[in-house]
Amino acid sequence: MTKILWQLVSMDFNRRFDEILRRDNALVMGLLPRVRATVFSLWKIVSRSAQLKLTGKGCHLSFVIGH
Repeated sequence: MTKILWQLVSMDFNRRFDEILRRDNALVMGLLPRVRATVFSLWKIVSRSAQLKLTGKGCHLSFVIGH
């Protein structure tokens, strides 16, 4: 009896957990392009102001964000 009850509870928990994950994923996926655009525009401003110093770091950053 306890085993069956535990299975029901854990199934319900897993289903809820999946729903929360799916909802959060949609939220994150919706925000990602905005975050990318913001970081990219900031990187362009920074790289203009200190081009030689930050070129290597900036390229690495954009590569990481892009992939």
